[in-house]
This record gives sequence, structure tokens and C-alpha cells, in this order.
Amino acid sequence: MFLGWYIIILNSLFFCSNYKDPSEYFESLFLQPTVCEDIYLKYIKSNSNTSNFVQVLGNGPKRIYINNKNGYKINLKQFTQFTNLNQLEITNYNFTTLPNEINALTTLQRLKVSNSDITQIPESISELTNLQRLRLINTKLKKVPKSIGELINLQGLTLGNNELKEVPGSIGDLTNLKGLSLDNNELKELPKSIGELINLQSLRLVNNELKKLFESIGELSNLQVLEIENNKLKKVPASIGELIHLKVLRLDRNELEDLPESFHQLSNLNFLDMTSCGLSNDQIQQVCSLITDNCYY
Repeated sequence: MFLGWYIIILNSLFFCSNYKDPSEYFESLFLQPTVCEDIYLKYIKSNSNTSNFVQVLGNGPKRIYINNKNGYKINLKQFTQFTNLNQLEITNYNFTTLPNEINALTTLQRLKVSNSDITQIPESISELTNLQRLRLINTKLKKVPKSIGELINLQGLTLGNNELKEVPGSIGDLTNLKGLSLDNNELKELPKSIGELINLQSLRLVNNELKKLFESIGELSNLQVLEIENNKLKKVPASIGELIHLKVLRLDRNELEDLPESFHQLSNLNFLDMTSCGLSNDQIQQVCSLITDNCYY
């Protein structure tokens, strides 16, 4: 009885199965998975024999997408033979940590884990020195290892919808970072070392518990987007006026008491949202009249 299905389109393979050993069906149907660059795995049973499946695939796939809906414990070490693998995405990863063996996937450039129970990342992730994009979204992540600062080629870091209360100061070592998103966590403060991210263009801090910003924010000379809505900010540091390339600023849903005089220096702003930010309409109107017509309050 046929229980699984697959589609191959333009060197991509989509496999959905309840079989114990998917590789048997590749072989019986004269399929050559080694030519597939994209592999999609869904609904793998907990007793699936993925070692044979991996063996059949050879070293060919460049991108692997896994929907682990049935909770199979994925052995990432099996993927080390994929010498061309540069992207791995896993959703519904029902375990509390990524395995230490993640360090063996040295060719990875993009790693995404979402809808997961993981609470921590192993220190060994620092060995993924080719990594350019790291996204951990909607997990139970409580801690980021200091070794993350060794990912010197990282350009995008997304740690949204987690349970983070802090991030390590070593994050300031990621000097090639262009985008940093820490939305929907429990952050109360940020390390001043973030001011060392000289190439950062976008910083998202939405839905946290921040009461203040680090004074060194003015050193982010390439920053174009700053989103800090729905926090507990009472003040904005005077150094914000040094962000001469800033185009988008969201301060809505905070508890601001005033704004620094330097705020008027943000002459390149083309979008400013100060809805329910704590200031009076008169105060906001005065600021908006000097900066941008696209001001919301």
C-alpha cells in the first residue's frame, strides 16, 4: 500500500512519508537523489531509518528543509557527508538543545530553527565560521552562548519570539552584522558592545522590557532602521542624534518623559511612529515639524 509521496521539480525533491526507510523507495523507483539540490522532509516517523536515506543522497544537496512534526530526534551528524550543504531549516524540533554535532556542518551559510523547544545553543556553534544567516524563531531559548561572537561572517541574526532576558557582550564582535532582530523576548537591557556593530543597518527590539538604550547607540553610523516599539523606555540617549543615516524610527508604545535636543538632528528620517509613546501631542507635533512629514502619533 502506497503511504508516501514525492515530487521532483528542477533538481528539487519533496518527500513526505510514513515509511521506516525512505531510501528503499528512492531506489525502487529508480530515483537518483544525488542530483537533487533541494531536499524537503516532512512527517518522518520516530523509528525512521534516516541513516540509509542519508547514504542514498550522497553529497549532493545544497539545501535541506525539515518539518519534524512527528518529533523524530534528528541526528545532524549524519548530514556531515553533505559537503555542498549551505542551508538547513528545521521546524518543529521538539528537543531542548541543538546537538553539539552541529559544529560538523562547516559548509553551512544559513541555519534556521523555528517552532522548537530548544532552550539553549551549544558553544560549538562558533565553529560554523561560514555562517552568514542565523535565525532561531519561536523557541524557548533562554541563553545565547558567548561563543556566538566568533561567527565572524555573520550578516543576519534573528532571535525573535524567544525567552531571552539578556544577550552576551560578545555580540559586539559580530562586526559584519547588518541585521539584528531581538523582537518578542524579555530583555531589560542590552550590552553597550552593540555599539561596536559598525555595519549594522537594521536593529529590531520590539516587544521587550527595555527601560533604556545604551549610550553607544550613536556609534551605529550605518543604522537605517531602528524599531523599539512596545518597551518601557523613559529616555532616549542624546547620542541618537548621531544616527545621520536613520530612515525609520519606531518609538510607539513606550513611557517616554522627554526627548534629547539632538533628536532634531535626525534629518534623514522618512518614517517616525510615536503613537502612545508617553509624550503629549504638542511635544510630538513640535518634533515632527522639524524632522519628517511621515510622523504618526
